[in-house]
Amino acid sequence: MIKRKIKIAFDILLVLYTLATCFAFVDPAEWQIFESKEFQFQMSFPDKPAFSTQLVNTALGAMTLHIAQLDVSGDSTNPNLVYMINYTQFPDSINSDRKDKLDKFFDGSIAGMAKNVQGTVLSQKTIDYKGYPGREIRVDMPGQAVITARLILIKSRYFNMMVMTAPTKEPNAGISKFFDSFESGQAK
Repeated sequence: MIKRKIKIAFDILLVLYTLATCFAFVDPAEWQIFESKEFQFQMSFPDKPAFSTQLVNTALGAMTLHIAQLDVSGDSTNPNLVYMINYTQFPDSINSDRKDKLDKFFDGSIAGMAKNVQGTVLSQKTIDYKGYPGREIRVDMPGQAVITARLILIKSRYFNMMVMTAPTKEPNAGISKFFDSFESGQAK
């Protein structure tokens, strides 16, 4: 009788342990889809991002910068600090079809980004998004964070996706999940 009760208790503990182990690998938070009908793209965030626009004066004239950003720095379960995408419409002189100008365009964008955060570019590589040019970079903000970014130019629409992470917590799956969720209806 005692052996039977011990076996039942053991079986119950085994079932509970199995269930707990299974749930440990399930992402309890469903990511939220952020969508821009105007720019024809969508991207997933761990939660609903805040949206804003900013008028930026550039050498090409005033442009509207659209920003979707989620600050998760207060969430101890998330290895990242901030998820963000900013995007803008450039004049036709800046276009993914202008292959002769792409390196200069991306180099300037990367240098400007590093300067704005007083950081240093750690790495950069050329990427392709459905036939459109891009770059993936990592920027060190000394003593603060590392920014991993993907920059993509689709025709004259520029997308800058960034994840800010504590240096001790990168790389991580959240960065890839964020970048891989980007879908553009404007791309081929």
